[in-house]
Amino acid sequence: MSSDLFVAERGTGRSQDLMENGHHSYRLGLSILALDLLGSMLLVVYVTWAFFNFLANPGSASLPSVTAVSVAAFVLAVFGVVGLVLLYSGINDFMSGTRQAVDWLVTLREPPVHTATAKIVAFVCSDCGGDIAEDEKACPHCGATIDGD
Repeated sequence: MSSDLFVAERGTGRSQDLMENGHHSYRLGLSILALDLLGSMLLVVYVTWAFFNFLANPGSASLPSVTAVSVAAFVLAVFGVVGLVLLYSGINDFMSGTRQAVDWLVTLREPPVHTATAKIVAFVCSDCGGDIAEDEKACPHCGATIDGD
């Protein structure tokens, strides 16, 4: 659904802002998660390579330090959480904006509901000039009684 409709009809409304912000947060979250996945894969490849290199040459090769691997894993975990939060926030904002826009469109298409029925004006009050319905016994505006037919 194009957001151009909302620009033309409402200018820059809250629903359009939510949808645009949600779209940007969603894309940023996906980008961070993709980089996080790539970093995780590189970390696993590095640790695996270092381990097999150590097994092949036990005297000359050394394993990576636990601290360095732990710090890298922690940084990747933090980026993963940030990416998931942005992804969730983006989807939530986009859906909120979409719901507001749909609600606004529905209100445009619904006919107005009239609860009161219109009364037919049969007389004009001779005292105040107010309209009097056919079934009234007195003027609803000034209270003057209606003379008989």
